[in-house]
Amino acid sequence: NVLDADLQDQGIREVVAVGESDYRGSPLARTHNIATGLDRFNGHIVPQGALFSFNEVLGPVNASTGYKKELVIQGDKTVPDYGGGLCQISTTAYRGVWEYGFPIRERVNHSYSVRYYFPEGTDATIYPPYKDIQFFNDSPGDLLIQTYSEDGRAYFIYYGTRDKREAEVMGPY
Repeated sequence: NVLDADLQDQGIREVVAVGESDYRGSPLARTHNIATGLDRFNGHIVPQGALFSFNEVLGPVNASTGYKKELVIQGDKTVPDYGGGLCQISTTAYRGVWEYGFPIRERVNHSYSVRYYFPEGTDATIYPPYKDIQFFNDSPGDLLIQTYSEDGRAYFIYYGTRDKREAEVMGPY
């Protein structure tokens, strides 16, 4: 339970959802980009009733914002570009909200399978400004995002107020 009175007044009381992904074995530049990107989301609040846009919170992705060049998927090719590995973060963010049952407005999977995003069909690619992940916070209160990584795994923890919804993950097939 969240003890801070101001957060409780915003409806931030308990863990609502957790997204997790595994990036063990990633190259150093990819690991750096994942850590840099995770920091952008830690402490972010999604107001009740608001649309969350991953790209909006992420901001610009280039050398001046701390990212390194690493492999990214562009169509049917894999090429070096700034921010390679950021889809690990968008996938992690997506998994938590999808499994809880938040309404997803925008989400695209990768054009081909990559081991970091297994099981297949549970990933969410981003490529600002063209591809984004967006969801509505239709829960009873605000959502506070806490991000961290440990032992090659990334986490998005969403704090808020749980409601009576029930969601069941079937597949992927």
